[in-house]
Amino acid sequence: MIHILELLFSVISTILVFTFSWITYRMNKSKWLNRCFALYGLFLGIGFIFYGIYHLALHSPSLIIIVMITSHIMYNIGFSFLFISVFVVQYIKISNIPLKIWALIFGSCFISCIVYVIFPPILNKIKFEELIVDTITPVPAFIITNFYRVCVIFYITIRFHQFIKISPNFSAKRKFMYFKYGNFFFIGGLALNFIGGILTSFFEIVGLTMVVITFIYYIIGFNQDQKIKQISQSPLLTN
Repeated sequence: MIHILELLFSVISTILVFTFSWITYRMNKSKWLNRCFALYGLFLGIGFIFYGIYHLALHSPSLIIIVMITSHIMYNIGFSFLFISVFVVQYIKISNIPLKIWALIFGSCFISCIVYVIFPPILNKIKFEELIVDTITPVPAFIITNFYRVCVIFYITIRFHQFIKISPNFSAKRKFMYFKYGNFFFIGGLALNFIGGILTSFFEIVGLTMVVITFIYYIIGFNQDQKIKQISQSPLLTN
């Protein structure tokens, strides 16, 4: 039953994140803020596709592990674009972002990805014989990856809340209010996924449910108007 629910949520999540990605990109294709949100959704969607594939009990155990690692790498790349979006707003132009910020963005993303190569997940072969895919992620990879994702979500939620407070654009305030609320559910979903990895898959299912709610909030918020206006036009916040 848990296995079926995981597949179901992967399909629902894929549809929602691709919808969010398309909405944000369509609103203003020339703006890097929209592009970052679109790429964030795109890579998360690809990650969910791989997540669904590796739960289909493929015939090769080694291939399952490769597909699982790929899914997590896609997630982390998606989070890196979300991370970039904060600095696009702060520095107005992507070319204005300092080199040290790029080093932080790509360095943290690289570390969160490479740990899955250094400490690859292990397949539960007993359950695999029953055509149930159950993987065990080594503690270092599990902690580092979840810590990276929670930190990115938490940081961008705080920063966008600050940007919203000084923005004179009511439409932007409304959009990012939904974005902020969605991130609260995302943080909760990541926390439950962390607990589920330690205790039981039940918490992972609840966590996936909260991720679905996250993107419902995203879609509601960003689909209210036909065209998004950049909140980066507001006065900048300084470090």
